[in-house]
Amino acid sequence: MKQSKVIMVLISGLLVLGVLVMPGQVAAKESVQLVLPTTSYGVWYNNNTIGLPKSQGGLGFYEEEGLDVKVTGAGGSTAAIKIVAAGKADASAATGYSALIAGVEQGMPLISPFADGLENKQFIVVPEDSPIMSIRDLKGKQVGVYSMGSDGVHYSKAMAMEAGLDPMKDITLVPIGLGAQAVNTIKKGTVAGAAFWDTAIALMEVQGMKFRYLSTPSINQIVSGGLVVNMNWLRDNRSTAVKFFRALAKAEVFRKVNPAASIKVHWKVFPMGKPGGGISEEQALKNMTHVLMARLRGNPPLYLWEGRVGFIPEMKWQPTMDFFFNNGLIKKKVPVSQVFTNEFIAEANQFNIQEIIDRAKNYK
Repeated sequence: MKQSKVIMVLISGLLVLGVLVMPGQVAAKESVQLVLPTTSYGVWYNNNTIGLPKSQGGLGFYEEEGLDVKVTGAGGSTAAIKIVAAGKADASAATGYSALIAGVEQGMPLISPFADGLENKQFIVVPEDSPIMSIRDLKGKQVGVYSMGSDGVHYSKAMAMEAGLDPMKDITLVPIGLGAQAVNTIKKGTVAGAAFWDTAIALMEVQGMKFRYLSTPSINQIVSGGLVVNMNWLRDNRSTAVKFFRALAKAEVFRKVNPAASIKVHWKVFPMGKPGGGISEEQALKNMTHVLMARLRGNPPLYLWEGRVGFIPEMKWQPTMDFFFNNGLIKKKVPVSQVFTNEFIAEANQFNIQEIIDRAKNYK
């Protein structure tokens, strides 16, 4: 066979396989469907959004990995995880792992391969000048929660029980909403404290509230949140998944190094997430940086995280499982190997971390 014929045969074969890109053509991007547990796109989820295309105002981390990531929202972690379990999305950013563990317990094809928070996010807060110094001091008091369907209900009852109280008799839970509504209720003294997650508390703090944070030893041991993916998608799209995790790892480093810059990028991508109310952009950025820092406190220092961004220590999972089981959030314990894996962390961290640090420091 002449050389020209050999070349034509090879080209034909590559075209059939779809691996040859002709001049002027662009290689097809691999698609990922990501659902956030909110429709408001708060800045605390910006590790998922700042990697979107530069044409949308993002940093292009997904494009660098050859990915086309579509971001949608849902009404809470449980709703988002059900969407992933049904195969209608590939991954979800979870604000807590109770929904994941409950889903695995029920046989849903779910697993967490990447964590973005290793410390507890749930607290009961009381005004800084309150005489209440511990959970036990809440006996006979009313405690505010966002709604009677929120995680604060479960966590406040669990903390009360660990403190030696009867959660059904010794405390009364009252829905107080979020933001200004919650602040006003607390200021009036209608409730002695409130059970909320980190960023919700921080949003009240930027409105002038100063809090004392209360918790218990068991809740302080739980893993706070991360990525939840459909196991079938993970199995069938391993290469795509690794690229996705790597883009997320880059975003985590960027926002850890320069939180304010990551907020500016997030606002470019999702302008509707920018606070209104007539405050200046400078004040809005200051406020939201405080809120984002509340979430970032759950991440290890960068020098401990380098090369292990997204890593979930196995020793953190059993206390998490025990906490959910002991407090009735799950009906039975499942092997921790069924709810998380670190299999992809090494590959997800195969990038130049110093380059991302420099990009974050020099962002304008």
